[in-house]
Amino acid sequence: MKRGKHMTARSFALTALAALLPGLVSAQDAYRHGRVRHVEGTVTIQRASESAAEEAVPNLHFLPGDRVWTDRESRGEFQFADGTLLRIDRRTKIEYAAHEERRGGDRIALALWSGDVIVRQRDGRSGSEISIEAPGGLSVDLAEGGVYRVGLKAGQTRIAVYEGEATVEGDRRVRVRAGEQVWARGAEIDEATETLDRRDLDDFARWDEGRQGGQAWARERSEYLPDEVSVYAPELEEHGAWYYEVEVGHVWRPYVGGSWRPYSDGRWVWTAYGWTWVPNETWGWAVSHYGRWGRSTRLGWYWIPSGGWGPAWVSWATSDSYVGWCPLGYRDRPVVIHERGWDRAGARGSLSGGAWTVTRRGDLGARDLARRRVEAPLDAVRELRPLEGARRLSRELTVTERPVAAAPRTIRTRPGPGDTVPELRSDPATTIPAPTARRRYESEREQQEQERSQVLRRSRPRESQRDSSSGSTHEATPRTSGGSDQSRGRVE
Repeated sequence: MKRGKHMTARSFALTALAALLPGLVSAQDAYRHGRVRHVEGTVTIQRASESAAEEAVPNLHFLPGDRVWTDRESRGEFQFADGTLLRIDRRTKIEYAAHEERRGGDRIALALWSGDVIVRQRDGRSGSEISIEAPGGLSVDLAEGGVYRVGLKAGQTRIAVYEGEATVEGDRRVRVRAGEQVWARGAEIDEATETLDRRDLDDFARWDEGRQGGQAWARERSEYLPDEVSVYAPELEEHGAWYYEVEVGHVWRPYVGGSWRPYSDGRWVWTAYGWTWVPNETWGWAVSHYGRWGRSTRLGWYWIPSGGWGPAWVSWATSDSYVGWCPLGYRDRPVVIHERGWDRAGARGSLSGGAWTVTRRGDLGARDLARRRVEAPLDAVRELRPLEGARRLSRELTVTERPVAAAPRTIRTRPGPGDTVPELRSDPATTIPAPTARRRYESEREQQEQERSQVLRRSRPRESQRDSSSGSTHEATPRTSGGSDQSRGRVE
């Protein structure tokens, strides 16, 4: 073919594909839930729709019904869409019990089973009401725009108010103002509040202040961001810089290497929103779920801020063997990279494959997806077909490649103890066993089979476990990452 002298067959195939692909992701309703923002040590999370647990990593979504716990050496930080920060201490277990949508502000209900938590609301205000349920029927309602700490120790609950005001309900109703604290045993609240000594800081309070110290300095750049995205200004300011592009406006460019591209370092997780991108970059939440991407010879990859949350702003394509995705750019067209720049309108031109990430179909849900990217053969690239979104993609996959259906996330009431984990039926304070040490699997299907076999081994009677060489019985011990209560995630 004569055109091959000026354009490679691979470039021609990608050019034709890009010309066909429209903006295939539509905006979701405003995302009202949370995400994992920061972890130290091993923080474990269990989904409302799953009986197994997994390691919580930054930028993993945090939805109603999810339970989280820490061990002796770990702490975690979670951020809700309105900017509210939830920080959890060591040996803490908490549940995102419910989310109720209301006019004028939503209500977030958290259930604290053990440990200590600090709640910080954004800039002295919050778009949601926060309620914390403690054992014994105690309920703590936090007024908007405050800083609070709730902790369980030796059968008592401590409620401390640094800023704002809290209403504690048990055997009676008590109002706790800024600079005060109150104790309760079960639902029995102490008769009088105490003055809070702000100078008496333990290790958890100092850790919280250290985390908070880096937040205020980035506010000056939030005017470049829509209000629903401005809560992420500090991490954008720390990991990139702002520039001005003609016809686009202020754009943000990350501090990354020249070979980096959007939606390439992370993994896909199936949620009630469809295929949802979990970026490995600590700053990746905002730029993966809001806005669009562009590329120029002057700046390289840059992010165009805009409102409207989505599980990922990409276009999909698939063939019999491969799946590919490409970031959406200006005017919701796939980003097209030319030899001399890029075309915002997605018109035809000489393409490199630099905007596209391709993997084998069976690897789409792999946890180590960044290591499974492939340079697809020419025939596979030519056969890629455009799709109409992530849900259409799941239908295109084979039975073994499809994700497990996610439970609806319109949970209005707190799930009862033991709704998904047998250990909790008799003892709600029991911690769900932590996941075993990580290993690499050829596919997520192999991992599921491995987890099923582990469950079967644990369910066999101990007396049936016999030594094949001596014939004597021995006690079967499930393998964990460390073989101790700590490795199983037990909170003492």
